[in-house]
Amino acid sequence: MKIKNTSDADTQREEHAPSGSNSTPGIIIPREKIPAEVLQKIIESFVLEEGTDYGHVEYSLESKVQAVIKQLERGELELVFDPESEVCSLRKR
Repeated sequence: MKIKNTSDADTQREEHAPSGSNSTPGIIIPREKIPAEVLQKIIESFVLEEGTDYGHVEYSLESKVQAVIKQLERGELELVFDPESEVCSLRKR
């Protein structure tokens, strides 16, 4: 899913990935700045592509999306926009 780059004072540009991190550079986008329906689609895309094995229990798409939303709210995940690829993704903080 692609979103357009915004030049908002609340966004934060990273010039390089933090040391010891598998993160890529990009612009951190506060989740509050993304419309709810767009955030939902970004999270759904992330959940459907991540390929995690949940063991013997199957979780619905909605329960996975809600788990990611909780992680965003707790600050465990962040939204990052890569201006080069024009892709918004989620990553661990």
